[in-house]
Amino acid sequence: MATKEINDNFSKAWTDGTGFAVILSGSDSDAPHVAKIAKALGDYGIPYDARVCSAHKQAEELHHVLRSYENGAKGPKVYISTSSLTGALSGVASWQVIRGPVLSCPSDIPNSSCTGNPSGSSNAYIEKPANVARCAAQILAWNNPKILQRLADSKQEKIQSLERADSEFNKRIDCLVQTLS
Repeated sequence: MATKEINDNFSKAWTDGTGFAVILSGSDSDAPHVAKIAKALGDYGIPYDARVCSAHKQAEELHHVLRSYENGAKGPKVYISTSSLTGALSGVASWQVIRGPVLSCPSDIPNSSCTGNPSGSSNAYIEKPANVARCAAQILAWNNPKILQRLADSKQEKIQSLERADSEFNKRIDCLVQTLS
């Protein structure tokens, strides 16, 4: 799904309650990583909004941004924090929001700062953009049959790929054994 179409769908998801993701970044230097997450969300048809807001330098603005999603949008939402170097954005976001989980997917992996936030900060840590998008899809699928179908299709495609690999595996092993002789 094209980025323009996803962003247009975000406006619709804001009001219709079908769910969306908010990608929070502490700096625009995370743009390449955010793009990978946005692409993976698109694979599941998940609308998103990507924002830059530093937990350290823009604490008041971050609070305002999070409140706007919490109070203005209908339906389920997932927050994905991508900030590198520290887990402050994940920790602050997970403390501020109550209507959606915060998933930490920092651009500088491994990043243990996302896993050591103080009590009351409930963010989950997922390193790979594709995996964080799948987790978001699993959360949003409860309320969105289209996302649920894309998850089911993705699972079936993977199973078929593994079945094809299995059917060819012994032939491949036999060839490798012959090269070792």
